[in-house]
Amino acid sequence: MVPGAIGYFDINVDGSSISVPFKYTVTSSISNDNEISDLKIIGYSIDNNNSITYLTEINPNVELNVQANSTSHVRVYIQWNDEPTTQSLNDTEDTLLAQDVATGSVVVNVKFEQRN
Repeated sequence: MVPGAIGYFDINVDGSSISVPFKYTVTSSISNDNEISDLKIIGYSIDNNNSITYLTEINPNVELNVQANSTSHVRVYIQWNDEPTTQSLNDTEDTLLAQDVATGSVVVNVKFEQRN
């Protein structure tokens, strides 16, 4: 990734062999020990929908209900913030991190609950 770039990661849940409906909640946040301090989660999409839900909160929770014998997909979008008024790193620091192959990580928790 480079400053200003948007990337994503996918979470696929396969409930095709489960005979009861369930819900799951995805909680994600940017790790506190990132070398790239300007990473942020900006949105998500559900079940391969091309429409992105943009976030106004820092650590989003996405809750999904899944029917028995089905699958679900969540795509979480992240961005390297490059806005001069909100970024914590300046352009020189961004460039040095990108050249040094800095690492960034996201913490993801998925909680499953059976529904009646």
